[in-house]
Amino acid sequence: MGVVAAVGILIFGYFVSRFSPDQRFTLFFVNKAFGETAVVFIGISFLLGPLCKIIPLLSQHLYFRRYFGLAGFGLVLVHVVFSLLQLTSRFPIKWYIDHIWGVLAAIIATVIFSVLAYTSSNAAIKRFGGHEWKTIQRLGYLALGFALLHIAVAAWPRWNMWWAGEVSMPSSLVVFAFGVIVLLARVVALVIDKTNNFTKHDNPKVSDSSHHGL
Repeated sequence: MGVVAAVGILIFGYFVSRFSPDQRFTLFFVNKAFGETAVVFIGISFLLGPLCKIIPLLSQHLYFRRYFGLAGFGLVLVHVVFSLLQLTSRFPIKWYIDHIWGVLAAIIATVIFSVLAYTSSNAAIKRFGGHEWKTIQRLGYLALGFALLHIAVAAWPRWNMWWAGEVSMPSSLVVFAFGVIVLLARVVALVIDKTNNFTKHDNPKVSDSSHHGL
């Protein structure tokens, strides 16, 4: 947990440092930093699985996936609470109506993340069985996609200002790009899996060797 906490401090500090000194510790910008840190944490959690397929030596660190995921979910809840605290100031009802698709995406993502957090235990693996448990956990990639949609809808006006050269690159764009990389890594991992399965099926000797290597 010490490693996760240290990484969290660095990431949160990076996002906070992107704001001007008079903004950094206001509720709105602290909440923004919490939300962005949450997505990065969850992204790291999902990225570790595909990375182990691409770089097998990393498999010894796969256990960090649960800690990053649960910490990220905790930050999501903090982000939700802090957003509701600004219901009459920065986020009035009209804001939610104007950004309805982003709001719905955030709700769906949070519900899925809640299910993943609830089933993220050894007891859940035994209850559902390995195959079904993996299927449930892989819904996290769908949730991440919804989270990225939420970011895009909420940050689109700022992104347009950046493209027009009016502001510096928003940190939300960095988070969005990282999330896309995570999803692409998952696709690469699936391709590697299919290639390995084809090789094992085509060459029984390779299949036996790989089995005993695990």
